[in-house]
Amino acid sequence: MIIKILAFCSLIALLGCGKSAGVPESSTKASPSPEQLVYEQLRSGSIQLDAASQILAEALEVANSKTMPKDEALGELRDLVDGAGASIADFVEPPKDLQEVQAKFAEFDDTRLKSVEAANDAIHATADALEIAEVLREDPANEKNADLHDLADLLAEAKQNLRDAIITLGGKVEVDASQ
Repeated sequence: MIIKILAFCSLIALLGCGKSAGVPESSTKASPSPEQLVYEQLRSGSIQLDAASQILAEALEVANSKTMPKDEALGELRDLVDGAGASIADFVEPPKDLQEVQAKFAEFDDTRLKSVEAANDAIHATADALEIAEVLREDPANEKNADLHDLADLLAEAKQNLRDAIITLGGKVEVDASQ
């Protein structure tokens, strides 16, 4: 009986009774190919850029509403929001499929880099517009203007979407020295 127990313990020691602690589970999974990575970055990033674009369009509608204060700074805000939306407009469509990215990898990686640059430009313009909206919102004459409050909220949301898109695209959010 003791021989059987020793043989059983030896067998367990040789074969092991669970996952090896020395090899992390994630290391056994294959890393995505560069083409797969760029495809996923562009697919997800374009969705976020599209959302930011739609929010910026809504912000522009609010900025053009008749309830907005008659202020020269509002014209600058409109230009900034319009420019931010225009800078990302070419990057809101995802690639059709992975095969398209595989066939034209260099072109799609270049598009990814350009979309990061455009999103960084848009985030700076949006931040400047948000700053103007906040100054206008803090003016006691505008404290009851709900559209102005909505405008600032929309710009903050667009700014966050742009930030998320840049990170998703594998880029780095550039910090403007003035902010």
